[in-house]
This record gives sequence, structure tokens and C-alpha cells, in this order.
Amino acid sequence: MVIKLKFGRCGFNPHLPFFFSESLLRQVIFAFVLLQIFSPILNITGVYLFSERIESFYIEFSSLIIVLLSIYYFIIRGKSFEYTRLDLCILFLIVYMCLINLVTNGKEDNYLLFFFITIFSQLILLKNLNFSPNKIESGIFLVSSLLSIYIIIQQLFNSLGFPEIKLSETVFDSTTTTGNYLALTFPYILFRSSDKMLLAHKIFFLINLVAIFLSKDVSSIILVMLMCYLFFTFFYKRTKNLLCFKKHLLFHVLFLIISFSAIMTTLINSNKALRALEGRIFIQSTSMPMLKDNLLFGIGTNKFGAQYNYLQASYFVSEKDQAKYGKYRDLANNSFSCFNEYLELWIEIGIFGLILLLIVIFYIYRTIKYKPLKPAIISITVFFILSLNDGLFHNISLLPIMIINFCLMGDQYKNYTLHSRLVKIQSIVIVSLTLWYAYILTNQFKSTLAYNKTFSEATNSQKLRNYQRAYKYLQNDGIYLYHYGTFLIKKQAKVKEGIKILKKAISRLPHTDILNLLGDAYIMENKFTDAEYYYKISANIVPIKIIPRYKLFQLYILKGENDNAIKQAKIIDSTPVKVSSKTGDRIRCEITRYLDKQENCELKKECL
Repeated sequence: MVIKLKFGRCGFNPHLPFFFSESLLRQVIFAFVLLQIFSPILNITGVYLFSERIESFYIEFSSLIIVLLSIYYFIIRGKSFEYTRLDLCILFLIVYMCLINLVTNGKEDNYLLFFFITIFSQLILLKNLNFSPNKIESGIFLVSSLLSIYIIIQQLFNSLGFPEIKLSETVFDSTTTTGNYLALTFPYILFRSSDKMLLAHKIFFLINLVAIFLSKDVSSIILVMLMCYLFFTFFYKRTKNLLCFKKHLLFHVLFLIISFSAIMTTLINSNKALRALEGRIFIQSTSMPMLKDNLLFGIGTNKFGAQYNYLQASYFVSEKDQAKYGKYRDLANNSFSCFNEYLELWIEIGIFGLILLLIVIFYIYRTIKYKPLKPAIISITVFFILSLNDGLFHNISLLPIMIINFCLMGDQYKNYTLHSRLVKIQSIVIVSLTLWYAYILTNQFKSTLAYNKTFSEATNSQKLRNYQRAYKYLQNDGIYLYHYGTFLIKKQAKVKEGIKILKKAISRLPHTDILNLLGDAYIMENKFTDAEYYYKISANIVPIKIIPRYKLFQLYILKGENDNAIKQAKIIDSTPVKVSSKTGDRIRCEITRYLDKQENCELKKECL
């Protein structure tokens, strides 16, 4: 027997305690939804209280409460539970990605994947409650959409050459907080909304379309073309109605305009297109080690960016052909560009994950084919365009959210029912994992507080205790490892331990400061070859900086290798000034004096 929990406006369910009504459930859920949506604003409080970003904890704890609510209402209290095939496929994909992340990434990124489970739980809540938002709740989502529109407007200004609006970096953390829940709930609003709301949503879609078009990203333009073609075929083939076709003439016109613009852009900038193609081939060849080592199951989410930059810098160090080095140097800053995001997805989730993803996409196609709901299609497309501005596959959490939007349209051809015993087993497993995650989250929060205390503690011994206490649950946090390694090397004179910590930090955050410090530590150990290697890696990490080159210059002076020192000095002298600073000016003055001195010495030798 399948039990669906549906509430009246003020009704009660016989399987739930009397004090849990629909109104109370709605208030509890939306209290935590508000916490999720406005967590970047609450993060300002965290900066003042703890001198550290703690936005993720707001999201994590609110996600935890929502999951516990869904477990209580629909698994523990229900005698059976109903899934569609698409629900099961997505649940399997989520579990797979969680397992991969646990094996490869450790505890740091668990909250991101746990957020997938949160969204799945919210999906089940909404589907089973026959949910429709009231005016207040619609207002909440309207505010979140305005925040997202603000982000898009900022990107429009940036693409047109205006100064960057710094507010979004400190208050609104891109689209990851507002956009995720916005994407989940907008179809429900649209299904039960007025024509004005639908018109506003179309305007929002057009704003995103213009933002993508002005970004001058060829891949984004191609994706928009495909999306417009989808609208073309969807509305024309399924209706075969001339009046309906005219209603959506805007999309056909946009398709033609964008197609013509893309063709003209390709013809005019043929050299640029060829260089972009070379860049894609270069990225593929550089990424092959990651792919070969983890072909079946992937390397885990959020690891491609860190590993790719390091591999790319290593490639430049080992590359003997300087002409090829110069050719690819201006293509180096491409680890997050759209054209390699599919490769990034493949590397992170592996062949097995791609197969699961293809199965999910297959059921999505069936859903669109047999249950065409126009508001949902528009909502999903808007979110897809919104995701492109932030990198659809770079932020891996956005992909399942977009897929779950398709779930909301329903694929009710065949239902799979989990009966009494299976539901109890599933309940035990999910509750155990949730409690385990709550334990990890609590300890991680305590560790973060202990770590933040190191900035205010008076004695080094107290700071060392706090660093050691925080290490258990922050050992995958690149910034924490960098500060810990710096403290061990500079304050405790424990160079070997500091090197070990910094090497671990590189795998999470291959930053020039960490690599430079690692090179300095090897010099303290009189290991000049290792120091030279890490300085070279640092010198080739994008964006290119002169400080690693200056450290290489100092190292060659120390080793007495004047030819290499002159070579590095000339590279520093020829590097254009992008940002003026006291350190940069001092280095350039010193390099200029050194080159002048060497030139005078050569002139004296010629005179003799």
C-alpha cells in the first residue's frame, strides 16, 4: 500500500503527531530556506565574530534540518515510499558522487554533496505535500531572483568594460546560494502564477541571454543557439499551430540573429578561433594524467581546478621547446573556461558517473517528450543560462539542481514502491549517515573556531595547540594548511614538518605564495634542486607573477650560476607591469641595477 502524505490547509495526518500541521511545516521549512538564501548576508556577521568566512555552516546546518524533516515525515512515519524511475536514477547518481567525494576529497567538501541530498529531500517534500507557495513565500523567491539579477547586471557591466562591483564578492557569493533554491522552486511558482509572473520570468530569461551574448564566449553562444533551436522545434513540432508559432517568433528571430553573429564572429576572428582550438588540444593533453589515473570513477568534485593548474605549470617547466611555451602562455589561464568543462566533468566523476548521468538525461528527455510543460521548460532554461555565467560544470552542484528541475515535471509512467522492511532499512541507513554527518559538521565547526583563535592568541604554544586541534577536521582546507605550514616554519623552526604540511596544501590550493614558501623551506634545508623546482612551478602558475622569478634569480646568485641569474633578470625586466606595488618596484629597481652592472662588466672585458 502506497501512502502519500497530503495535507489540507489546516489538516492533520494520522501518521504524524497532532502538533505537526501543514502551516507549521511550511513555517519551519521556509525559516531554513530563508537562512539558505540570505546566508551570504549573515556571513558578514561571521566575518566580524570569527575573522573567517563561515557561510558554509549556515547552509550546512539548515540543510541538515531540512533532511531530518524529510526523513521524519516521509520515511520513518510512512509505511511505504514511492519513487519514479527518474527519482531513483538521480538518487543513485547523488549517492555515487557522495561516495567518490568521500574517497577522494576527504571531509572538506562533504557539505556540497550533502546539499544534493538536501535538494532531493526538498523535492520529495514538495512533491508529496502538493505544495504551492503563498504570497509571502513568492515574495521570498522574488527577492532571491532580484539578487540573482543583480549578479547578472554586474556581469553585464563587467563585459562592457565598467569597473567591477566588489559588493558581490563579499556579500553575494555568485549564484550558488540564491540560484540553487531559486532553480528548484521557480517551476512551482510558475505553474500557479499569473501571466504577469510568467512575463517577468521571460524578461529574466532575456536578461541572462543578453549577458551570455555580451560575454563574447564562443561556447556560450553555441549553447544559446542550441537552446533557441530547442524552443524552435519544441513549439513548432508539438503544436503545429501557426498562431502559437507566431507567439514564440521571438525565439526564432533570436536563433537566426545569434547564428548569423556566431558565423560572422568565426569568419572575422578565424585566427582567434584557431588559437582557441589549439588551447583545447593543449588542455586535453595536459589533463591526460588525471584522466588516466582515475578513468573509471573520477578524482572527485572540486579537484580539477587545483590539479590542472599544477599540471599545467609542471608542463611549462619540463617543456624544452620555448617557442611552444610562448605560444601557449597566453592560453594558460583557461582552467575554468567553458570549452573544457565537459572534460572537467569527465575527469571528476569518471566513466561510471557519466553513464549514470546519461541515464538521467534519457529520462529527462522522456519527461520533456511526453509531458511538455512550458513554464517548467522556461524555468529550467533560465537556470541553465544563469549557471553558464558561473560555470555549469565548474560548480558541480548546479548540474544536479538543474536535473532535479526536470524531476518536478514528473515522469510517472511506472512507480517503484519501497515497502515496510526496505523503508525501515533505508531509514536506518539515511539516519545513520545524517547523524554521522552532523557529528563531522559539529567537530569541523569547533575546529574552525579553534583555528580562528590562533589569530588572537598571545603565545606561540597556544597557537600551536589550536592548529593541532583543528588539523583533524581541516586537513583538506588549503588556506588552513598554508597558515599552519607557515607557522611551523617561521615561528616554530620545524622546517621538515612545515614542508610536509605545505605539500599537502599544494594539492588543495596550488597558489604562488605556498609554492614560494615551500621553496624557501627547501633552501633552509640546503636542498637547492627542490627549491628550484618549486620556484619554477610557482613562476608558471597563472596569473604569472614576478616574485617567483625574483626568488629564482636570488637562488642562482646564491648557487653562483650567473648565466641563469641573468636569464631570470631579463625575464623580470621584460615582464609588463600590470599592478604597481612597492615590492614590485623594489624588485625591478634591483634587477635594473644588476643588469646595468653586468653590462658594464661586459664592456670592461671588451675594452681589455
